[in-house]
Amino acid sequence: MMFLISTNVQSFRSVLGDDASTVRFCQHNSELGPHINGFDTIDIWICEGDEVTEELMNQWLASNRGSPKTLLVNNANLVRDLEKLSRGRVDEIQAIQKENQSESSWVLSTLRAAEKLYARQHVPHATHHKKANLDYNTNETVLIVGAGIMSLMAAESLAIRGFRVRIVDAGPDPRTCRDWTRLGATHGGGNARMFSYTEADSYNETVSDVYRDMRHLFRKTTLKGGWSVKPPSSYSAAEISWINTFEQVPIWLAQTMKKDIYHVNQEAGKLWAEYMERAPELFEGVSLHNDVLRLYAEDVALTAAHGLNRELGVVVDEFSQSEFLRRYPGFSAAARSDELAGGFAVQGFTLGIHLFVERLIGRIIELHGEFTWNCCVQKIRRNASGEVTVLESQLGDLRADHFVISTGVTRNGLLDGTASENLVHGVLGVWLQIPNLDSALKNSIKIHRRGSLVEDINVTISRDAKTNEEILILGGGYGYVGLTFPLPESPEMEELFNELEEVAHTYFPAGYQCAKQRGTLWPNGERKFCIRPFTPTGLGIFEDIPTASGGHLIITGGNNTGGFAQAPAIARAICRAVVGEYDPIHVLFNPHRSKLVDYKV
Repeated sequence: MMFLISTNVQSFRSVLGDDASTVRFCQHNSELGPHINGFDTIDIWICEGDEVTEELMNQWLASNRGSPKTLLVNNANLVRDLEKLSRGRVDEIQAIQKENQSESSWVLSTLRAAEKLYARQHVPHATHHKKANLDYNTNETVLIVGAGIMSLMAAESLAIRGFRVRIVDAGPDPRTCRDWTRLGATHGGGNARMFSYTEADSYNETVSDVYRDMRHLFRKTTLKGGWSVKPPSSYSAAEISWINTFEQVPIWLAQTMKKDIYHVNQEAGKLWAEYMERAPELFEGVSLHNDVLRLYAEDVALTAAHGLNRELGVVVDEFSQSEFLRRYPGFSAAARSDELAGGFAVQGFTLGIHLFVERLIGRIIELHGEFTWNCCVQKIRRNASGEVTVLESQLGDLRADHFVISTGVTRNGLLDGTASENLVHGVLGVWLQIPNLDSALKNSIKIHRRGSLVEDINVTISRDAKTNEEILILGGGYGYVGLTFPLPESPEMEELFNELEEVAHTYFPAGYQCAKQRGTLWPNGERKFCIRPFTPTGLGIFEDIPTASGGHLIITGGNNTGGFAQAPAIARAICRAVVGEYDPIHVLFNPHRSKLVDYKV
């Protein structure tokens, strides 16, 4: 994605500063030709209007004809003339809005509007507007690749609407498999998941008070305070490209995408509440705990996070450090060691994911859905027009009216040739458990330790499957594995587990010592981890490719730490795409938003 700016150049320069890797500035009209005919394709042109001649328009449109073009015009009176000049070849021509904004706010809103228009042009036109009186009584088939939480929720929603659903997964049936290493992020790892309204942060902001500057963390191993569990010298070309994209996300775009993530989380929160009312039987006996305590080790992060959650309208209780310690004296040691500045309570919930998805699988089967386990899908086959015809798998060709691919981290080139290619890489998190010895603790917790190796830790109240003892499941850490599997016994992995163990010792000393003495920090001696699908922008992906039969192939996933939290919103977006109805996620998570260009002004 590349911008050309030929109006109010100084204003844009002053706001963007050095963070302008996706922008070309043109101060003088005489320089427009060389800019347009340069090496990089200009996708979005922000102009005054009168500098756009027929010759320049033709040159611009001749470059990379397959890429949608967007024109934002400062002089609204010239929009109609430019529409005539473009002869329908520009996908979007709009006037720039200037209502009561400061110069910097106007620049940012213009960039954000242009970027969203660019993404919208990559959404199939059939889903740009909602359809009325949709008939959900259908006998069409939907093949879903991957049996993670998003896939399962989408499968249930589609089955309720009358679609014939089949789910195929490369792993074994999680209801009977006892080897967690063969299972994906949903079914493997710790038996705990959290919903809060700030899940799935983008992590590539450089001016955040909550997070340290993370721009170069993937270039260092955990042994050196970074986020990689393998030597950067071993990175493949695809992994280096992914990390370059992560590092090049401009500040203004990172902030925009963070707001988009929170918007999706807010929608998901409403849908989770509706789901709990509609299907309460799925949530019985799964250690459901409402509201989440957010604890912070530093005042600066506490203040910033409190302001954000108040802005989102999700704070349910506030207390000083002394008030908190009166309620929860077990945290006194953490406060004395300057590891607890304070906290507050927010809307959210946690649950035991394994029993929940086991019931969800059963519900899908009751709705006549089918499951095929141990089936690896290897390739998307297309015709000469680029339409999907069939999916190739180890069990043969798979056919359906519609396809959904949500497989987590793919390492077999399944997404090659799509806009989502190389956007989803693996970043693992680690787990341990301790008994909950604090009778006052009734809410699950999210602990934030700014600048620590394990920066965010979810602490979920649950019950031990064998003893029924109330336990705390700690999950956290960021270990980049890219497109490979980690070495569980590597020093880099050891560092992550050690850091998580330190968190348990610092905040829950009694429970930690008890688990240490019992030898139950890691049940059965298994140091569990799960590989979460990450994108370089923090946004999930949602790509819609037409099929030869007039249906859809939808690629989704990559939601960083928010896959569970955002699952019902993604499921709704999938259902809407299949029936040709618009959903904001089709634009917000469009993979073309991650197509940033490595270009320095």
